[in-house]
This record gives sequence, C-alpha cells and structure tokens, in this order.
Amino acid sequence: MAMTLIQTTKLNGVDPQAWLTDVLERIVSGRTKSTELDALLPWNWRPDADLPIAAAARSTTPGRQNGCSPGCRRHCQCPPA
Repeated sequence: MAMTLIQTTKLNGVDPQAWLTDVLERIVSGRTKSTELDALLPWNWRPDADLPIAAAARSTTPGRQNGCSPGCRRHCQCPPA
C-alpha cells in the first residue's frame, strides 16, 4: 500500500515525502475534516503556502505547468512529453 501511495504521488508530480508529511499532519491535527479527505488525494492536494514543505512539494520539471509530471494527461496546456 505504501508503494502505491508513493507512486501515485510521483505520477501526479508531487513530492512523496512532502505530501505524506502534510497529509498526516492535517489528519492528526484535525485541520482536515473527515468529509474533506478527498482534498488530500495526490491529484487534489495543494500544500499550504505557509508551510516549509510547500516550496519543494510540486515538481519543477522544465516545460511543465501546474506542477504536472511528464505523464500528465489532465491539463490541456501541458506540452507532450
């Protein structure tokens, strides 16, 4: 299960460590309600701008927009890989 989560974050252009750290913190602290858990899925997740992990959380692959990974098929503005 852990490898599935890690690979899913990578496919969505998200740093796995930053994602997991933030998601666990949000769940444990109660900042995210049980009805809002879908916002924590790798393809919906957005780091808080004021957190130190936010700067490194999104992929910075040159030529990609919206933090997309090379295999992105979700954003029409992403150039072909």
